[in-house]
Amino acid sequence: MKLILSILLTGCCTLSYAQANMYKCKVGGSVVYSDQPCGDNAQKIRKDAAPEAAPASVTEHVCAQKISTYAKFDEPDHIVIESIKKGNSAAIEYMNGKVYAKTYYLKISERTASGAYTGTRSYTCHVSEDEQRILKVTGPY
Repeated sequence: MKLILSILLTGCCTLSYAQANMYKCKVGGSVVYSDQPCGDNAQKIRKDAAPEAAPASVTEHVCAQKISTYAKFDEPDHIVIESIKKGNSAAIEYMNGKVYAKTYYLKISERTASGAYTGTRSYTCHVSEDEQRILKVTGPY
């Protein structure tokens, strides 16, 4: 019984140690986020930060402004952003590595040329920590 308990305890300790860390660094004048320390100025950041409220105006958000560049729409000039909800931050695959990104969930309707709506579809938009650049968009689903 003690053997089983010690094996389980060792496994739990190993799993908690294996969790990924995220680091914020300044490299060449730019802020970079990585899962590895990237210099003497690396700051460890929390990856499990609680979601924050979405922007007051959904049309001002970078995901709303540039979603048609990253996702395919039949009528990109006729999309309606119904909602943007902020999710948890996550490490995502980006340019052959992992980077720390803020996540937003969008609900989008598209209007046809005749004015009919095609229905609401969901998209996930990952943005840079400063929320100025879209890193990845997935969807619709």
